[in-house]
Amino acid sequence: MAIDRKKALIAGSFDPITSGHEDIIRRAAEMFDEVYVSVVVNNSKTPLFTDEERVSLCERVFADDPRIKIVSDDRLLSEVAETYGCGTIVKGLRNTEDFVYEFEHAQIYRGMTPSLETVFIPSKAEFMHVSSTAVKAITKLGGDSSFYVPECIYEDVYKKLR
Repeated sequence: MAIDRKKALIAGSFDPITSGHEDIIRRAAEMFDEVYVSVVVNNSKTPLFTDEERVSLCERVFADDPRIKIVSDDRLLSEVAETYGCGTIVKGLRNTEDFVYEFEHAQIYRGMTPSLETVFIPSKAEFMHVSSTAVKAITKLGGDSSFYVPECIYEDVYKKLR
């Protein structure tokens, strides 16, 4: 399949998807005609939500935007991008550690698929500290994590963690 610079791929474990993830994905949808959100398996993490649950949560968050398509795939990111014809990988950055990690990976993707570009979108200040790990910790300890999770899935996240 030919690549298309008007299509982008954003991948993550989204366990669960956070308000920070949502913000980056919606901002990417303003820059590209289509954004594929790939819910992936990260072997270094033990997910709280199943693959199917994570896909379902993402579908609910973006049900209002037909430009955003949720997929699930366990292959290399460059292969997933090629499957959907995406010419760009989008990565959200919260801090310099994210940049170093994602920059190294961008070089690997480019080495495997020279036509594949990576675009970095910095987090808004209010989401720089938000992570799925933090959401799980706050909620498990009885704190209010509603700001950090999209409203339409908050109850599901709360029930799973409490």
